[in-house]
Amino acid sequence: MSAVEARDLDRWKVEPLERRHRGIDERVAIALPGASRRLRAFVLRRPAGTSYHPDAEFFSPSWRGGAGLGFDPLYRGPDAVERFVREWKSGAA
Repeated sequence: MSAVEARDLDRWKVEPLERRHRGIDERVAIALPGASRRLRAFVLRRPAGTSYHPDAEFFSPSWRGGAGLGFDPLYRGPDAVERFVREWKSGAA
């Protein structure tokens, strides 16, 4: 990239998330990255019609600042989790 193109880049201030501690999902991912990756893969490979626990909640990537992904921030209940899995697998949010 030339110096002229570098001057034309947009810049903005990045603010940290307003929270004091990591979530359990982040702690597991840091402590056991392989296990965390396998668990996510296992859940996302399940067929969309698979039943989930009645109290199931899923925080989508949009919840943690993944703006532009098009998913709802929170999916509550088995029907909502199944809807997220269908949307994710179809590639259309």
